[in-house]
Amino acid sequence: MRRPGKERRKQKSVFKSYLITYMGLAITVCAVLGLALTVVSAKRLETQERNALESRLAGAGDDFCRQLELMQEIALRICTTNVYQPVYLQKGTLNEKQMLEHFSLLSNTSVLSDACFLFYPDRQTVYTMSTKMPLSVFIKQYAPQMSDEEFMELITQGHSFFFLDGDSYLFRKLKIPFNRYSHGSNAYLLLRMDQQALSEYYQGLFRLNSSLSMQMDGIVLLQGTSTQENLQYTTLYEGEELVLSVGEGSDGYAPSLWATMLGILAALSLTFSAISAYLAWKSYTPIKGLAQKVSGREEMAGNEIQLISAAVDHVIRQNSASLTLLTSSLESISRLRESLKQQILQLVLSGVYDLALSQRMAEAGLDFSGHQFCAAHIRYDPAISTEELNHLVSGQSTEDTRLYLAVLSARNGWALLMISQNEYDLLAAFDTVCEDLVRRYPDISIKLGTMFGQVQKLAYSLAVAQSEQESAPDMFEQNAQAAQMMEEMKKRIYSGAEEEALSHLNLLLQEASREPSLLFRRYRIVELVHQILTFARELNCQMNAQEVVGSLNHLDEEALHESLAGIVRKLCALSSRGEMTLSPSAKLIIDYVEQHAMDYEICLDSVASACDVSSKQISRVMRSVVGMSFREYVSLLRIRQAQELLKAGVSATETAHQVGYADISYFTKVFRSHVGCTPGQYRDSVLPCRGI
Repeated sequence: MRRPGKERRKQKSVFKSYLITYMGLAITVCAVLGLALTVVSAKRLETQERNALESRLAGAGDDFCRQLELMQEIALRICTTNVYQPVYLQKGTLNEKQMLEHFSLLSNTSVLSDACFLFYPDRQTVYTMSTKMPLSVFIKQYAPQMSDEEFMELITQGHSFFFLDGDSYLFRKLKIPFNRYSHGSNAYLLLRMDQQALSEYYQGLFRLNSSLSMQMDGIVLLQGTSTQENLQYTTLYEGEELVLSVGEGSDGYAPSLWATMLGILAALSLTFSAISAYLAWKSYTPIKGLAQKVSGREEMAGNEIQLISAAVDHVIRQNSASLTLLTSSLESISRLRESLKQQILQLVLSGVYDLALSQRMAEAGLDFSGHQFCAAHIRYDPAISTEELNHLVSGQSTEDTRLYLAVLSARNGWALLMISQNEYDLLAAFDTVCEDLVRRYPDISIKLGTMFGQVQKLAYSLAVAQSEQESAPDMFEQNAQAAQMMEEMKKRIYSGAEEEALSHLNLLLQEASREPSLLFRRYRIVELVHQILTFARELNCQMNAQEVVGSLNHLDEEALHESLAGIVRKLCALSSRGEMTLSPSAKLIIDYVEQHAMDYEICLDSVASACDVSSKQISRVMRSVVGMSFREYVSLLRIRQAQELLKAGVSATETAHQVGYADISYFTKVFRSHVGCTPGQYRDSVLPCRGI
């Protein structure tokens, strides 16, 4: 008679044997399925990586074609503009100077070219962005081993792309036919391209590796470092075949890595299969002789937790790879969008604006709707980061006043484009940006151009700002004298002294007529009219718009003098009948600024907080009352106080600290811009007069 305890042990042993057998089979099946799924997922990921690389390669080709279109637009502008015609250039050096000023703006359109040349075969002359040179000098500089005849044959019969001095210089050539009055003469636009910069541009913008190769109608523009090129993209641009190719070595998975992964997975599968077979054999053996081995027990351990952990790790790896691919795609889209935005802004700054460009601007998120347009130029400084500058400008942009930053090529700095509905909001935004920039970069140099009511005038506004930047280091004394004469004329107008005010007006017009550049002479006249209009606003005098526009459009010096003299007489007559009155809020702002101008921490925000007004209102009051921005007026008050301290014998360092400047070098720079000399030179010049 069997005992109950022995029967129960027998049943447990049979159940354990079956359970271990099925667990071993399940582990083997899971290992095989995991290997198959891993191989399929890896192949799909490799295919997606290859498709993404093909898309980036196609994007690089399309971008290069767009750059060629921009170069073609430069040639079209030269062909249709009067100042480039050979007949026009033969009339004197003044016409050549106007042509060079216009040519320097056109040459900044394409980001691929670092230099631009205009070659006239009939005159054997080459124009650069700043000067002209004979053909022999140009050949000696870029192709010393080439004769003049060989160069002419290369230009007239060669390919649109060619190299000079071996493979040192890559040029893009565009033929420019002129009008029928030029008797069939032609010119050639030569755009120099740096191969290393071209390769780095597409590597950074489209994440293409160093094996990128580029050919244009059989001419090798870029030669990759890898001899094996797996992907190729071909397109046509105006009959010229463009071929781009790149290797997959650094973008895809290396074959050795694939072999290692598959070897590891195969080894794991074989190990799990061997363990499962061993467990199954150990499980079936007791079943056959279960009656004899009822009391035998075997310790078995399952691998369920390890399998679950491996499956979870596999899912995490798949999700990480997908997230990385998505992040890379979003970064590429952001870079493409920023590149398109910069190209549109450069086209606007070159004077190009039509319906098609307006639609592209709307697609790129650029809003140029407004009544006042102006451009400011920020001088290039390697210490200034473009990303931080763009972030600061974007933070100051509002619905009323929109600000955009354009990067100029060849280290020409940056252009700040400002669009607003009225002049006061635009000037207030400019003052706020200047305040933040000076606070972050004390040595920054930013100049404001002329305001216009049309988008097409932004190119001229930027030219005015650049001209002032170029002339500022060499004309401190002239600017100081002009500012002093303007201040004296303002005092005479407010006091009603008509004859003395007209005398200062004559001196200012004479100073403007001595400017060698027509563009800068025009800017001086516009600045003079702007200051006279500021005086009119302060006296609450309503000026006739036709009268103001007429004074700006006079080309004859006598007519210009009569127009401005009539406005000055009108202001003097108005001032003699009564004094100008300020509103309580404006008087509070002016008094606070004059009392705290020597404080280190004074800024637009501190004045706005103390007077309980907005920063825009402060900027508007400063422009309307004193005729200058907040920062300019504070600098003027500090420099006046510094002059008094220097006259009293105080050292330059102590003077800088007393008038609110912690940096003596920055104080010297500001003092020189106002007075025309350094603080030490000014102190030495005034101390002997006092008998010291």
